[in-house]
Amino acid sequence: MDKCFIYAEDAVNIGLTGHGEINGNAGEFPNEGSIYRPMMMRFLRCTSVHVKGLRLYNSTAWTTAFLDSENIWCEDLDIRNDKKYNGDGLDYDGCRNVFIPNCKILGTDDNLCLQASSKEYPMKNVHITNCHFTSICAGIRIGLKSIGDISNVTIHNCTFEDVRREGIKIECTEGGSITDIVASGLVMRNVTRPVFILLNNRPSFNGIRVDACESRPIRDLVLKNMIYTAAGGAAKEDIPAGYPKVWDMRLDHPEQVSENYYPDWSRARFMDIRNVERLVVEGVRFHSLREDTRESYIIENCKTLNLDVVEY
Repeated sequence: MDKCFIYAEDAVNIGLTGHGEINGNAGEFPNEGSIYRPMMMRFLRCTSVHVKGLRLYNSTAWTTAFLDSENIWCEDLDIRNDKKYNGDGLDYDGCRNVFIPNCKILGTDDNLCLQASSKEYPMKNVHITNCHFTSICAGIRIGLKSIGDISNVTIHNCTFEDVRREGIKIECTEGGSITDIVASGLVMRNVTRPVFILLNNRPSFNGIRVDACESRPIRDLVLKNMIYTAAGGAAKEDIPAGYPKVWDMRLDHPEQVSENYYPDWSRARFMDIRNVERLVVEGVRFHSLREDTRESYIIENCKTLNLDVVEY
């Protein structure tokens, strides 16, 4: 994954701008698992980077990777990376002051990733606005790599369409913290899991699913003014028995754990939330297209400040 077509290291005030196309010619490279699949562009410890107005098509691996960098503008980009596996769009690890307006991303993996692989370089101050996401995995993924802290992220006025897994996916799994994430003005269509949050140190919306281990609850989660239409069509008796516990992976390492994509089913039609302190659910409206005999929503071991949920 270190190979790339365009590379910059310790550079200041650089840019790739214009109205042209960079094509990675993905069809001429091996598929998943080969070390000979280069990224399209990679930036390491750079400051003041502008990538603007381009069509970035057919990278053989990730389209972009920004590492331990700051003051980054990625705007007005059309990213299409649907030919090979691991086709991420915009990836940031340990970056500060990131601005992502007016981008359209289609990919075979997560469209946009925010991660923190070290405590030395936190991921913070990220602004995502007016973007469109289509993905086999997640539209926006925050975490999984979370040794360091991730904070101060705003997501506004974005659309998600035909996202096979999660619209927004948040995973705090490696000892750091993920705080101060705000998302508003979002529209999702044909998205399997609109929001998935997991805290287990190794927040889940399914429909909407939120899980944390009992010893380390998610805190201060607000779901407000949401309208959610689910496909429905499941039966309560068809749901497998033994809903998995969320383990604190610092202390326990069982073979079967509830993390990432497991389980890929939900006990509830719309919302399944466990182990949250100071939970607020206000102005949330649910609708199912097909008859479904599961519970509408399940809230377990949560300290709830307000609950306003209506099914229509």
